[in-house]
Amino acid sequence: MVDIFKDKIYMLNLVIIALSWSASTVCFYIIGFYIKYIPGDVFINIIIVSIADALSSIGAGIVASSIGAKKTLFMSFSLATIAGMGLIFAGNNTFLIMVFVLITRYGINSAFTLCYIITADYFPSIVSS
Repeated sequence: MVDIFKDKIYMLNLVIIALSWSASTVCFYIIGFYIKYIPGDVFINIIIVSIADALSSIGAGIVASSIGAKKTLFMSFSLATIAGMGLIFAGNNTFLIMVFVLITRYGINSAFTLCYIITADYFPSIVSS
């Protein structure tokens, strides 16, 4: 465990992954709580978000294997940030709110999935356990 604090690359990776875990976890669960306030049938909304979650987890793995996990993590957070900004400016338009919530959830779920992948790939097994 002491080895991770001696190596600067491990320390930088640790700080970045800790921030990524924190941001993706908080956003993932906040969006989950927000879904019940979106106008429309709550059950249909949850089904749609669950389908988006499944697609984003699969998509994150495919994209990460082709361009790399770090770039995919950056793209996921960027997508979620842009859609989150769109959600702020959507006003009371229910269609835009639902679209931006789905895009934000897609990006955050991708980032959340990638945190698992990056933690396993970029840290030694003894530290990850």
